[in-house]
Amino acid sequence: MGFIRDTKLHEMECIKADGIHRHYRFSKPNSSAYWFDIVTFPGYLVMTGDMGTWPFRRIRDMVQFFNKDRIDRGYWAEKLQMGSGRSEVTGAYKEVDLPNTLKDLRKILESWYDENKHDVDQVEKDELKSSYNEFASRLGRVKSYAEDYSCGSISENVFYRAVEEADLTGESQWQYDSPWDYEDLYPQFNPTYHFSWACEAIQYACHRIANKEVAEAAVDKFLNFSQLVSFPPTFIADLKLESIHAYGAEGYVFNDTKKRFVDGAPVQTSQVINIDTYLTDGYIQTVNSVYRIII
Repeated sequence: MGFIRDTKLHEMECIKADGIHRHYRFSKPNSSAYWFDIVTFPGYLVMTGDMGTWPFRRIRDMVQFFNKDRIDRGYWAEKLQMGSGRSEVTGAYKEVDLPNTLKDLRKILESWYDENKHDVDQVEKDELKSSYNEFASRLGRVKSYAEDYSCGSISENVFYRAVEEADLTGESQWQYDSPWDYEDLYPQFNPTYHFSWACEAIQYACHRIANKEVAEAAVDKFLNFSQLVSFPPTFIADLKLESIHAYGAEGYVFNDTKKRFVDGAPVQTSQVINIDTYLTDGYIQTVNSVYRIII
């Protein structure tokens, strides 16, 4: 919802379009809020703007790589090209999910206490309970240290620093071993807000760019064909347009020449290939059909 809300008034500006050498700007007119650019060249796509700079490398035409219906943040993150090593990349795109990580560590502590409390005498039980409270206190210090050392999001390095300073793996003062070993301390992660926003921006932009290029190719093909045969497009129906986006148009159909719909029936078309020119065209062209726009 953040990206959609932040960019609902954005417009696409083509600065350069020369094959896979592209530069597009997405921004709200007369505003610099949440602007972003998409730049592509062979093998790379770079998104830059208010939400940071994110360079990716995978295939020759990265618009096609990102022109998907589903965002795969984990897979996309593997294609990031930032800094001099993966540790720098990791810190940019993911953050520790501290509440759920601490919840898992608390469960291990509870299991440790339950497993040991039945096999000790009263003195040892008191020491066990005191050790349990000590370890629980260390968990609290992990939370406090991690929040103190971070600037909003908590990186993996900050989390492990907090674990070390809280002495989470050390024995208690009653010489009970820690309930946690090092494998238990691997945290849960979430993608950072900025990376998630960037992924949505890239997907949206690549949809728009790909649709524009398909539309331009179709228009060129249509114009060339029209010059040869000299007749206008054949409309299969009239469409009272309600909304239009990269994935298709919605509205009410009339005069369906194929007799599939009664007049006034609601329809949703397939992908619109003249998404950027439909207003001046006066019609909506999909892969297989052409609808005349009516009011």
